[in-house]
Amino acid sequence: MKTLLPILLLALTSACSRSEASAADAKPPQPTGSPAGVRVDVQSKAKLEGSENEIAVRFHVANGAKRDVAYQGYSEDMPTYSVEFEEGGGWSPYSVGFCGTGLLDFNLQPGAEMSFQVVIPADGKTYRAKFGDPLVVTPPVVAEAR
Repeated sequence: MKTLLPILLLALTSACSRSEASAADAKPPQPTGSPAGVRVDVQSKAKLEGSENEIAVRFHVANGAKRDVAYQGYSEDMPTYSVEFEEGGGWSPYSVGFCGTGLLDFNLQPGAEMSFQVVIPADGKTYRAKFGDPLVVTPPVVAEAR
């Protein structure tokens, strides 16, 4: 019995330290929404014309906040954005490429509205887009055409 006790204590200590290590490896919290007063809605979602494997999602953004949302883009309704997909309880980056040529600076002023389109693969995963400063985050969208 005396030799069994140290083995049990060692096993219990090892199990505890593994639990603590896995908690330390957790992903840091990520933004879940837009700034207070900025509203983002899904305006439309459909298969991208001419493509069987892509979905076009149009978002509508209304700035009800007291400050501008600054962003870069090619026009007021074509901001540069990043896209993420939901994976394992968190969000992972989805590669979107933008050319820097022709980028302009824009401000969505308080009370102003704009719409923009995001193209995502029609793979059934859940996606969201982000742009601007302060960071505007779209609602999550499942990539299946309606």
